[in-house]
Order: sequence, then structure tokens, then C-alpha cells
Amino acid sequence: MSRIVGLNTTFEIWDKLGRNFSLANNARLLDLEQSLQDVSKDGMSVQEYINKVKGLTDSLAALGESVPEAKQVRFFLRGLGSEYDSFVTSITNRSDQPSLEVVHSLLMTHENRMEKRNSTNKLNLFQANLAAYNKRFQGYQ
Repeated sequence: MSRIVGLNTTFEIWDKLGRNFSLANNARLLDLEQSLQDVSKDGMSVQEYINKVKGLTDSLAALGESVPEAKQVRFFLRGLGSEYDSFVTSITNRSDQPSLEVVHSLLMTHENRMEKRNSTNKLNLFQANLAAYNKRFQGYQ
């Protein structure tokens, strides 16, 4: 209300409100665009990361700034960590440009494989440590 105090006509009021709204939208657009450029997976699950990127692009679209799908894919891939370098390389070297949905699906599959591999490695390490402990313990009997 304080922004329109002292204005005399409805035109002046609507003009002032429109300018204020426009300035707020521009600031929000800049903030969202910067967030999309800086987005990174950083410890999030793949699903959380997908939701984060989608939320940013949806917010931009709601303000009238839709982001083309190819650009969304590039932002998405850019934010993945170095542990995903092989995945990013395989996507960027494709002759066709996969859709964002396909990239999401492939990344979910990739993450599942990585988790299974890490689980197997941890189990093997545990078994090796147990065997070494048992061998050491038998030496004291």
C-alpha cells in the first residue's frame, strides 16, 4: 500500500504497481537463471537433482521464460560431478540429442549400477577384513 500512497488516479496506481511487479519479476528471473547455470548435484540423489532442475525450469516458464529442452539437458549434464564424467561423455557424444526424459532415465539406471557396484565392493572389503582378522586370531591360539 505504501507504494501507491500519494498517487491520484487509477492509471497512476496501476502504472506504479505494474512497474514494481516488472522489477520484481526481472530480479526473480535473474536469480532463477543464475541458479540454473550454477545448479549441481552435490550430494543429492539423482531424483532430488532432477526435481531441483525441473523446479528451476518450471519457475522460469511460469515467468514467461521457457528454457528449450536441449538447453535443459546441457544445464543438467553440466551440474553432474566428476564421478559422472563417463555418463556425460556418452550422452554428449551421441549422434542424436536425447530428450530430457531419456537422460533422466539413463542417469537413474547409471546411478543404480554405481550403487550396486559400491555395495559389492563394500561387501568384498568386509569379507577380506574378516578373513584377515580370522587368520590373525588363529595365529594366537
